[in-house]
Amino acid sequence: MEVNKPALLEGMTAIKWENNDWVDVKDPDKDTNWYDYSKKTGEEAAKWANSRTADGSYWVWIPRFAYKISQEKVDIIFLQNKTTLDKNSEEISNDYIVHPAFSSNVEQGG
Repeated sequence: MEVNKPALLEGMTAIKWENNDWVDVKDPDKDTNWYDYSKKTGEEAAKWANSRTADGSYWVWIPRFAYKISQEKVDIIFLQNKTTLDKNSEEISNDYIVHPAFSSNVEQGG
């Protein structure tokens, strides 16, 4: 299971950081280097899905997630679509809280 796929609205151009500069992504559906939300270790970091609009504004796609705070540590689990299922299709435990940005209107992706 991957995280929820970024949704580009009309007028948004997918962009990625490459060679110290933002470059347009020609085909976001096929470009495997546009984003990668997998947990990374060492020097390799996750790549967030970024986009730009014609007015020069920059946007970032944040996949639906739940979190748990314990002993000064925050653990994040990405959720499937509009559910509370984790990547293994298992219901998340009550210790996790779906971030409020994703819980106000499930029918609209919240």
